[in-house]
Amino acid sequence: MYMKTLIFLFSVVQLYSQQSLLTERNNIDKIRFTQEELIGRHTISEWRHLIDSTWGEGNTTAQKVQIFNNFWNTIDQHYAAFEGIIDNWEQIHNYQDTIAQGLSKGRFAGLLNYIGRTLHDGHIWIEDETVSGTILNRDVPLMAPLGIEYPSFNWGITDHFGAALTPLPDSTLLVYKAVPDHPLGLVPGDIVLGYDGELWKNLYDKLLEVQFPMSIFVTNTCSDRSATHQSLGSAGMNWHFFDTIDIVKYSTGDTLHLSTDPLATPMPGIHATEQLPVSGVPFPDIANGHHVSWGYVDGTNIGYIYVLGWNFLNSIDDDFLSAVNTFMADSSSDGLVIDVRINEGCDAARWTKGFRRLFNQDFVAVQLLKRANTSNHLEMQSATEWDWLGNLTGTDNELYDRPIAVLCGPWTASGGDFSVQLLRQHPMVHTFGMPTEGAFGVFQSIVPGLPNDFFAGITVAVGYIPPDWNNRLYRRSVPVDEEVWLTPDGVANGVDDVVEKALEWINNLVYPHNVFTSKSYYKPGTDTLRITADIENPNNHSVTGRIYIYTISDELIDSVDLANEIHSQSSGWSAEWIIPPSEETYKLLVTAIDITESKSFTLPNATRFTTAGPVRLDSVSFMEGSGDYYFIRPFVSNEGTELTITNAQIRLLCNDPWAIPSDAVMDLSEIPPGGSVGASGWFTLHYIDSLFPGYFNLKFEILSDGWTYWKDSTNIIDGITGNNTRGLRAFGLEQNYPNPFNPETKIKYSIKEPSKVTLKVYDILGREIAILINDNKPSGTYELNWNAANLPSGCYFYKLTAGNYTAVKKMIYLK
Repeated sequence: MYMKTLIFLFSVVQLYSQQSLLTERNNIDKIRFTQEELIGRHTISEWRHLIDSTWGEGNTTAQKVQIFNNFWNTIDQHYAAFEGIIDNWEQIHNYQDTIAQGLSKGRFAGLLNYIGRTLHDGHIWIEDETVSGTILNRDVPLMAPLGIEYPSFNWGITDHFGAALTPLPDSTLLVYKAVPDHPLGLVPGDIVLGYDGELWKNLYDKLLEVQFPMSIFVTNTCSDRSATHQSLGSAGMNWHFFDTIDIVKYSTGDTLHLSTDPLATPMPGIHATEQLPVSGVPFPDIANGHHVSWGYVDGTNIGYIYVLGWNFLNSIDDDFLSAVNTFMADSSSDGLVIDVRINEGCDAARWTKGFRRLFNQDFVAVQLLKRANTSNHLEMQSATEWDWLGNLTGTDNELYDRPIAVLCGPWTASGGDFSVQLLRQHPMVHTFGMPTEGAFGVFQSIVPGLPNDFFAGITVAVGYIPPDWNNRLYRRSVPVDEEVWLTPDGVANGVDDVVEKALEWINNLVYPHNVFTSKSYYKPGTDTLRITADIENPNNHSVTGRIYIYTISDELIDSVDLANEIHSQSSGWSAEWIIPPSEETYKLLVTAIDITESKSFTLPNATRFTTAGPVRLDSVSFMEGSGDYYFIRPFVSNEGTELTITNAQIRLLCNDPWAIPSDAVMDLSEIPPGGSVGASGWFTLHYIDSLFPGYFNLKFEILSDGWTYWKDSTNIIDGITGNNTRGLRAFGLEQNYPNPFNPETKIKYSIKEPSKVTLKVYDILGREIAILINDNKPSGTYELNWNAANLPSGCYFYKLTAGNYTAVKKMIYLK
């Protein structure tokens, strides 16, 4: 049946002239049709008269000229995407003369829409909302340039045609969704050819010639391919211009020429998003402000996330993070699909928290440029204030290491473009669908002097791939790894062809994951690194794996084969490597090789480890707050002999049931070998008063470049009151010397002002062992000896209290 349909369509296409879409991009002044050319029910001349009469005169001619000049001058001085279109722009100013001769409200609105489209830029538009907001209906001379409606960002809702269309390769339109009991009997799989015996691809070109005002504010697109796709998809939304519609029925292959009159009957809205339902995954609840939804595909352990936009009007960031956390926390997850085939972008910050969870390293995918000179259209400068749009900081030590299929298409625009470009940096990502729109930019509504009914925006920054400014992304789509789209057979059977292709890839991929080292810190020249990994092998192919060891500066040090010790389908792969004698930080690259199909899959930066340091907890200062909390400031030391620890941070953890630690990471300055530094600030540690026994068990993680390499812990004893932090730096408790010691050690401390001083020793369980000082002391520096000969070897803590100052340090007694 489908082959019969294709043969028929091929013959129809040959009968009609091949008119290119969007010819206004090439020459905005070229007149292709005569005034008496018939388009639907009227000639071009008649349609223009109808435009005049529908909305009346509107603003005065002088006001219209001023509106145009404000728009034109703002673009001329601030627009950032003139590259490649400067010739069109200079011609546009000539429209001032046309406006000065007098235009109706509708003709003026249409001309502004048309001018915006000549720049083929998804972030530039100007509209008269009293015109564009008119309801589409028969003989309303308002053109729908896109195949969907989205007032108030209600993406994809349409009720004008009752069916959703997507272009096929021959430019005919596939019905992929329709309301029940559609007035024309349309069902998924049917094909719309055009109207009144003419292909839609040619009719669209004629409608543009009329310069109808357009029905929604984002009327423009960036890349030629996305523009053609979106314009073709608008066929159903423009039935009101025509008497008959030409349809090929999927079930019979017959071509029907039906009256458009039944389409005037009110119909319920449907989501026209070029997506079919996925069993087990709810669609986003747009009506209640949720553009993200997620679930598992029925019968699989594959997670699925819909993201219809990075919209600033709702809780997208939290919803997306919750979705990602769901699948990150599930060790049985077999893969993930992120579907952004329709995504208007908006607020790029909405993806940050979720993306950070997926990645384990930082990267820069896109940076931006803006105008450097208001009088030079092409002179640019770095727009660092927006660099965060294309930069990402990964979460340390965490990586989603299962396959991630990203689905995108021509409706993936602006922030959607950015998000796909960012996700492509993930080692597990493979993209499916069609190329994105290519609207890598930032827009602002900065046109001054517009009446309240007018809404405009312009592009003020454009993206490029660093470091080359000439590698501009604007009007360039993000490509896909596998191009696939909806088909008549697929939609007729309720199958989303793009999803099916993505699931097929996930279910048949040989890849490494669950890569672990037995420790994060190893003693140089002494320890042996043990690496374990799984290699997923769903079809039981002949496979092998290899580990590559790199320094953090990307120098390849060595490689070692993985051995499958238990000969399972995926688990039990391991390798060992003798640690070199020098201090260094390493990262591991793991490759799984599918020998059967001569393919390989590489997981870079699978994990990291270090031989630098170790960095250990040196001491902890703390003071009581005015309520149920303490301030904690840790000090750490680098016990290594070669490397300075850079880009270091420290995290406080406390799992005591009475403790509520702050979720914070403090910076550490560079830690040279043998050096000691304190955290850049104080952690706040709250407690539940009714449960608090008088002490905390604290754990500290020390990071470098975002990776946790060292861990240490201590026990802090309560015993101070007040909240006077003045002069804290004048009090001090130094590390005992020697440490470790046997059996004597020296303890040195400083007192700024006369104070009651206690110095006590505690064991690892927090029990008081000795009172070394319990007396009033004048200001000064003191030193005492302590002999632990009567105690067993082990770890002890000594605590100094002087007025409101308290400090605790750890010492080790080794007999």
